[in-house]
Amino acid sequence: MNINFKEGEIMEFEKDTMDKFLGYLTEHGYPKESIVTEYKIGKRSRVDLAIIDVDTKLPIMLFEIKSRKRNDFINMGKKQLERYLQELNLNQEVPTYLVFPSQHKPFFEVMEIDTTSSSDTEETISLRSLDYNLQRRARLIEKVNQAKKDKLKAIDNFSVVCWLLAILIFVIGISSKLFVIDINATDLVILGAGVGLILTPFASKIKFWGIEFERFKKANTE
Repeated sequence: MNINFKEGEIMEFEKDTMDKFLGYLTEHGYPKESIVTEYKIGKRSRVDLAIIDVDTKLPIMLFEIKSRKRNDFINMGKKQLERYLQELNLNQEVPTYLVFPSQHKPFFEVMEIDTTSSSDTEETISLRSLDYNLQRRARLIEKVNQAKKDKLKAIDNFSVVCWLLAILIFVIGISSKLFVIDINATDLVILGAGVGLILTPFASKIKFWGIEFERFKKANTE
């Protein structure tokens, strides 16, 4: 009976803390459509609370509610948040937090969790840092920066492919001049088609020797 009582008490603490935290978020500019409780991640996991970007529909913050601010509760919450991020597998940073009850207004406190660190250096944060627009802008900036990195990587890969193709064409040309190999019009068309297929992943559309190659795009079903 004692175990059941403790479990019930923990759930009551967490529910009360969640209600106060939700009230704070709505009072401080968070759109109601951005607040999702029991947000589903993957096939089996659900985070207590996720803040969603209303435009992209992707989470920009994750919160787990805990009834006690003790090391065992903190470590358990940290492992949960780490697993959620792994299952999300987003190509951008998503800040994670633990929320605990407090005896002082607003009767809860928030701890930011660094899931990449093994040290116990987490500290309670100022609630001002939870500003919705600030967090949303930060995530958008990170997304833009990641897109720039991806673009530079694609350009680097494209440069390597171009150099390899140039060398290949040069070797074929020299071999043809030296009569090592005999190239006719059909061979040139096949060579051009091969080059087009190699370059297509780097561009949406390529026209090469009268032949047009276009990358297949999945239809947006959302």
